[in-house]
Amino acid sequence: MTDTDGGYLFVHFTGTEHHASDEQIYFALSPDGLHWHDLHQQQPVLTSDVGEIS
Repeated sequence: MTDTDGGYLFVHFTGTEHHASDEQIYFALSPDGLHWHDLHQQQPVLTSDVGEIS
């Protein structure tokens, strides 16, 4: 993808929300909406230790 190409950003969580680490935000990019490439070396882009897990 170049700077002039369009594409898609997928912002998502992983896991089942039973652990605090499951509620971190991950990003992936796709040029066509079918083939996704994880960003940030498959690590969370935004993390938080605030909140509650029941």
